[in-house]
Amino acid sequence: MYVTWWTNNTVNNNDEVLFRASNDGGVTFEDKINLSNSSKTGFYQEQR
Repeated sequence: MYVTWWTNNTVNNNDEVLFRASNDGGVTFEDKINLSNSSKTGFYQEQR
């Protein structure tokens, strides 16, 4: 299962496109991957 989403919930108000993958049908997910060209610096880590 793959999930992508957009957010601008960052310290620098950068628009970010994020991606996560699950190999067990969505029970657990791998770490988030920032697909945007902007820096990862200042990215707000969401609560799981």
